[in-house]
Amino acid sequence: MASKPKPISSLLRTDGDAVAIIPFEFFATTSAISEKAKLFADIGNSRIMPPTGFQTFISGKHQNDIVRSMGTLEADFLNSCHIAMVPLADVPLEVGPAMELLNETNALFKNFCANLWLIRDNCVNTDAGYLMAMTPSGLVIHKNDMQLHFHDAHGKTGIKATFSYKEIKQAASWAFESFTHHVDAAKAAHEEPTSRVKGTTRTDRCWAWVIEARHQSDVLIKVAMYITGLEALLSTSNSELSHQLSERVALLHGKSTENKAIEKYRQMKKAYSFRSKALHGDAILAKDQEALLSTSVFLDDLCRSIMLMVQGDETFREIFKTNESIEKFFIDRLFATPA
Repeated sequence: MASKPKPISSLLRTDGDAVAIIPFEFFATTSAISEKAKLFADIGNSRIMPPTGFQTFISGKHQNDIVRSMGTLEADFLNSCHIAMVPLADVPLEVGPAMELLNETNALFKNFCANLWLIRDNCVNTDAGYLMAMTPSGLVIHKNDMQLHFHDAHGKTGIKATFSYKEIKQAASWAFESFTHHVDAAKAAHEEPTSRVKGTTRTDRCWAWVIEARHQSDVLIKVAMYITGLEALLSTSNSELSHQLSERVALLHGKSTENKAIEKYRQMKKAYSFRSKALHGDAILAKDQEALLSTSVFLDDLCRSIMLMVQGDETFREIFKTNESIEKFFIDRLFATPA
């Protein structure tokens, strides 16, 4: 059994003490997580509290102020979710810097939710975050609107995904490792029309398109974005893209003569036919909707397997540094001598 969380009053003792709260929707755990189980090893006391934990957490002298400030409906919502809780010290008392800190904390948990997809397909979302800070005039609550909404490979939301503590820790580790990089890139691109500019890595562009695909409820658009992500990673020219990408996806899964590779090639060609309809404003036949769904699941699984290879193998990641290294890798695969 998980122990009851310490009340918030034990964390808000002096000016500048604060607690960030970020709720997760459609998220479940295989078993209760101990209060002592840190989510991010490098962020002290960061943890996930289970549903109903919020009411216990805010109980005490600050409860009425908190509920009055955020409203009963919002407090009930937080009490119905798993919530991430991060104690913070020496928080700026000015609104601007405090909100920037809240936004960065919220962004870390958005990154955590995004990385849960590397474990398995899901539609886990984060809602707006809160920063409850102690100031000379009393408790102050800041709220942002950094919501994140994902749909699964079938375009559905509202379906709970269940993760073990080991899986949660793995996603948190990936999120923390990439967090500074992604936040810095987001800040740099904030004033620009697009973040997809020369100089960004292929793996970053692929990941960005995968994230966009996961935002979509329309599965036809989702398929188009998954393929765009694969093109960002694997293509080296604009000619015969359908054949080029289908062949390279196949070769990632074996030699060109193997059955598994051939099946991947055929699935990619089918996916491209849907993508063409999406980009050219065409419509699909009603009888093809099941094939569209299966194509979306195929692409979701494919992108996940490739991103896991990129994530876990530095040698593999180096392949995608230049056009020349990509072309050499696939030519070697294509003309490999059968064992």
